[in-house]
This record gives sequence, structure tokens and C-alpha cells, in this order.
Amino acid sequence: MKWSSIVSVRAVVATGAVVTLALAALVVWRSSQAIHSASEDVRAEREFRFVMQPLLQPVNAGFELISSPAVFLEAARFEDHLYIAGPAGLLEYTPEGDLLHQYAVGGELPGSPVVAVATGVLADSKTLLFSSDGR
Repeated sequence: MKWSSIVSVRAVVATGAVVTLALAALVVWRSSQAIHSASEDVRAEREFRFVMQPLLQPVNAGFELISSPAVFLEAARFEDHLYIAGPAGLLEYTPEGDLLHQYAVGGELPGSPVVAVATGVLADSKTLLFSSDGR
């Protein structure tokens, strides 16, 4: 065999090896992206977004709230207080059972009924927080 044909065969084999390695790297990269995307989707299914902001006392707008009947949907314990939620709002009780605060829908809370309450810890915080999800 001539020297030029040996060099050309080696070049073809080297090119084939480079192409095979490049395709393998592409497959590994795409599969790692798919796994990362799937894990983000699974994590997002178990989380919900909310906005945490201080509760400002509303200015009396010249009207008096008329509360709806006491219907309670959910309750949660937060910092040794009991919070009971319903369509009319959120009630906060002390450990002794005394009513501490009443947060009315349309007054201290947004105008939509409270449908769920949850307690949790923020990922970047070591303190427990309380949130209400009004839909």
C-alpha cells in the first residue's frame, strides 16, 4: 500500500472517531438538559407562588363590613396561634382560645374569599412564615 492511501485511511478513521465522539457528547448534553427540565417540572408541581408583604391597617373608607355566616374551611397553626379560614376571612386565636384578630375579606384582606391556608419555610430563610391563598 502506498503511503498516501495509509494516511487517507487514518484520516477517515480519525474523522469518524471525532464525529462519533461529538455525537456522543451531544446525546449526553441533550439528555442532561431533559433530566434537568423534568426535575424542575416535578419540583414546580409541589410548590406554589405567593407574595409576602406587611399587613397594613386599612383606612376606614366610611363603610362598615357585614360579615357572612361563620363557615370554616381550613385551619393552620403558626407561632402558637390558631388561624381559621373561611369565605368571610381569617380569624386568629391565642393558645388560650381568645380571638386575637379578625381579618375580613374586602377589609384587611383582598376581596376574594380565602380558600386555603398553609405554613412553610422559605428556601432562603430559617423562619417560619404564614400565607393565605385567595383565589
